[in-house]
Amino acid sequence: MGGQRMGGRFDLREIRAGKAPDPQILAGDTIVVGLSEGRSVYRDILQSAPLFNLFYLLK
Repeated sequence: MGGQRMGGRFDLREIRAGKAPDPQILAGDTIVVGLSEGRSVYRDILQSAPLFNLFYLLK
């Protein structure tokens, strides 16, 4: 839109369930996908799991 930056947040679950309309995406738009907080915590736990094994071996 005339070189302006705009942003929006969309809930993919709501869109897939038909509770929210599909967002309009135009040529040149940049899409950034984030994680939910729950998934982010789960990912962090999985990434730190090898560290827990190291502490267990050092006992």
